[in-house]
Amino acid sequence: MKLGVAGLGRVFERLYLPALRALPGVEIAAAFDPDASRDPLAGLPARRVESYESLVAAGIDAVIILSPPRFHGEQVAAALSAGLPVLVEKPPALTLAEMRPWLPSPGDVAAVTPAFARRYWPPYLHLRRERVPVDELLLSTDPSGWGSGDAQTAGPDVDLLPHLLDLARWLWRDEIVSVSARREEAAIDVELAFTGGRTMRCRAAHAGGYEEWVTVNGKRRLVGPPSRGAEVLRRLRSTPPNESLGISRTLRLWLRDLAAPSPNGLRDAWAVVAAMDAAQDSAAAGGRPVVPLTFPVD
Repeated sequence: MKLGVAGLGRVFERLYLPALRALPGVEIAAAFDPDASRDPLAGLPARRVESYESLVAAGIDAVIILSPPRFHGEQVAAALSAGLPVLVEKPPALTLAEMRPWLPSPGDVAAVTPAFARRYWPPYLHLRRERVPVDELLLSTDPSGWGSGDAQTAGPDVDLLPHLLDLARWLWRDEIVSVSARREEAAIDVELAFTGGRTMRCRAAHAGGYEEWVTVNGKRRLVGPPSRGAEVLRRLRSTPPNESLGISRTLRLWLRDLAAPSPNGLRDAWAVVAAMDAAQDSAAAGGRPVVPLTFPVD
């Protein structure tokens, strides 16, 4: 499997590159990044190309898009036009308008998979398997910790909220039918209503440090950062951190499913971006509930 990669920043270097190196039968054949100073591919046979157009024409089998979110819409569309399956980092797009060119013709399947890797962190896998009734999700980070100017500029509703919207759907195994949102200076609070009548609260914030919680029956459970004792135990057992496990499983499932693409990836991407759009509209309307647009393909 010859892969092309768009975007060679910190996410690629820290997470995707080690995971791809560990996968048998996978080769990074070509890569594009407009910043020529980034060179995490030293020692690999990957060919650096000078444009994204050259990447999709480089004889690859599939493409991984890790570019800043403002490029996702056009880059996914170009890959699909070239007949290439896509794995795209969150958020899949900034608006539903950017996603409309991805929609397939009748009888076709757009092979788009959003990289919602937090699903596969062990704490969230446990909550889903046990069907634990999660009431609230909280994710707060300092985006400068990743050296990501794009994340800081975008704000938590683009940088972090997509994680929570996907987790909410995935944990409840249900669809979001209403979004109410209120924005603060560096945070957004969202209440989601689902088809089954249940609700969940989500808070995404850019703050001084990393915190990640779930609330179950009124009690908070820590997801991250791990306690000092838990981190020592993880290192003694040589267990990869949650973020590495999530990316590895995402890649394995994506590669497995390439032989028989389904519309589920595009549906998941649409649902999250639709909820993002609804949150923006709700926040602008002072928290009024907004119904997200449903997926337009049967």
